[in-house]
Amino acid sequence: MSRRIETTHRSNHSIFLPQNYGSPFNDTAEHITGLGLARIDFERCAVAGEVIYSVEGDSTPTSQQDEEARIATLAHALKKLGDPEDAAEFMRCLSEASGPT
Repeated sequence: MSRRIETTHRSNHSIFLPQNYGSPFNDTAEHITGLGLARIDFERCAVAGEVIYSVEGDSTPTSQQDEEARIATLAHALKKLGDPEDAAEFMRCLSEASGPT
């Protein structure tokens, strides 16, 4: 008997929560086999309680030089430090430490 999900009535619950028949590996393998195109969602996303989420990376790799340039912006300092005075002091110290431009 096949335990595959019916493709006509598929919900988020049925995509992300495989039936439990006692063998986690076999249950997951059988579940994935029956997903069809919904397999992409199953592999890309995860479930935490009632929430379905995915973690997206940067669309393009960031070079070390670009990352260092981003850190040296006032917006980044404000975001990380939270206090405008601290951010301004950080930028002053960073400018002093990096020397004349």
